[in-house]
Amino acid sequence: MIEMHMAAMTGRSGSGKSTASTYLADLGFAVIDGDVLARKVVQRGTACLADLVDAFGESILLEDGSLNRRLLGEICFSDAESKARLNGIVHPYITQELFHEMEILGRQGRGYCVVEAPALMESGLVPLCDRIILITAPEELLLQRIMRRDNLTEHQARSRLASQTPEEEVRSLCDMIIDNDGTPEEFRLKLDALADQLDRWFH
Repeated sequence: MIEMHMAAMTGRSGSGKSTASTYLADLGFAVIDGDVLARKVVQRGTACLADLVDAFGESILLEDGSLNRRLLGEICFSDAESKARLNGIVHPYITQELFHEMEILGRQGRGYCVVEAPALMESGLVPLCDRIILITAPEELLLQRIMRRDNLTEHQARSRLASQTPEEEVRSLCDMIIDNDGTPEEFRLKLDALADQLDRWFH
């Protein structure tokens, strides 16, 4: 594989990871969206989907044979054993797809990429990351954003946050922490600083 460096960008739901990824991509940075990879590896006909059916049964499929993501999420949401089984199946496929994307970028002459990695701790990617960036915000602000964005109740939004890796487990690993607790313009200025830092790290 062509040598490629990776900066992982993580953070809880509502923190602004997708906004940051889009902004960096618009600036010309190579950005890989972990959620896109996660959806790709479970498409109908993939080995990953077959493994999930073996593990959880055909009830996780919709009538057309595609994955019922909502149902699988409900199965694994409150059951740690099922969630661990899901991660153990899916993340190796995501990692394989990530390496494929990085190989393509390397052949295009890119020296590094930014990977939006919501499930960084569960993915097993931490040892492979050259740098880790955390996007964070106060919990009440995260709740407001999730409720507004996904049309959820406060209880549903709190449950979603509670199911995610506690931020404290990530902070000590981070090379840069960005607080997205102000205006959109203030966040963009912080992302400009991140862009400068990426150039310093990898050039």
